[in-house]
Amino acid sequence: MFGGQAPAAVVRGMVTRDQLWKGLIEDFFPQLLDFFAPDLAQQADLTRIEFLDQELDQLAPDDVGRNRRVDKLVKLLLADGKETMLLVHLEVQGYPDKEFPLRMFTYAYRIFDRYGVMVEALAILTDDRKNFRPEAFEVHNVLSRLQYDFTIYKLLDKPRETFVDNRNPFAQALLIAQDSIGRKRSDKALLSQKIRLYRRLFELGYSKVEIEKIGGFIKYYTRFSEPEMNAIFDKSITELTKKEEGMGIIERIQNAYKQAGIEQGKQEGIQLGKQEGIQLGKQEGKLEGELSGRINSLARFLLTSAAKGQTSKELAEVFQLPLTLVRKLQKGHTFTQEEVHQWVVKLNSRKQH
Repeated sequence: MFGGQAPAAVVRGMVTRDQLWKGLIEDFFPQLLDFFAPDLAQQADLTRIEFLDQELDQLAPDDVGRNRRVDKLVKLLLADGKETMLLVHLEVQGYPDKEFPLRMFTYAYRIFDRYGVMVEALAILTDDRKNFRPEAFEVHNVLSRLQYDFTIYKLLDKPRETFVDNRNPFAQALLIAQDSIGRKRSDKALLSQKIRLYRRLFELGYSKVEIEKIGGFIKYYTRFSEPEMNAIFDKSITELTKKEEGMGIIERIQNAYKQAGIEQGKQEGIQLGKQEGIQLGKQEGKLEGELSGRINSLARFLLTSAAKGQTSKELAEVFQLPLTLVRKLQKGHTFTQEEVHQWVVKLNSRKQH
């Protein structure tokens, strides 16, 4: 165990950032689409994804510095049976490039010329220059005018909260990349940061395979100045992994979702209960709010891969909910506030008897 394997692009020797991003795109493309283009993700058949790497190499503009960027062309089949293409362009290192809009346009017209499809284009910018925002290519003369607009995602603009509690693997990768923008840390501080990010993967309930892939991204994206720090990191991650894997299922779920849902949901529920308490009575309103919080926490948990294989009885014990209620949630039932109120009345009645 060496602190997580790098994604699909691991090679012998130096692992570069462009390799890490390419591997992450290949390993988690449905999640990438859901993060950056949720509307497109809903229209696409994500079981039929085709990466057109060789085709893109033939279409790529002839320029220097291609090791400082990542380009992926993906063919998608939409729900209506039509095909479309998505060009994902990611600037790995920030550098002045006045030809960037032209390069995006060159891709677009070459793809259109080859396939007859107007490509969906997304440019992810990880640089540290606030004023670098190329969003269009434009040329014109006396009688003609051409403008090509494309979507950019400027990582520097986004608040950290956008990524911290987002379980999408790409959100965690972007958090790692954002933490490295314009910052130089000591090896000791960097070690603490990497271990903290790795531990967060367990807290968010990722599967073992997901942790290995994103863990590789954490390990290689920002490097220690002293190579021997890698061994210290590997040892720390090995110990952390053994500790997490040694937990029983109840202990694991409690640990993973203590911060991510249960406590937060309870506090939100208490506030909701206090508002409803004007009509329902303060004590009853508080109980109703707490129950709403636990229901919401379990509902969020059931959307994650960590919920797979867990029995209704185990979930009822962890989230302190009646077994019948848990089973309804597992079947996709959405509880109204009136139903929550009825459950509180029923539970209170049981306590009194």
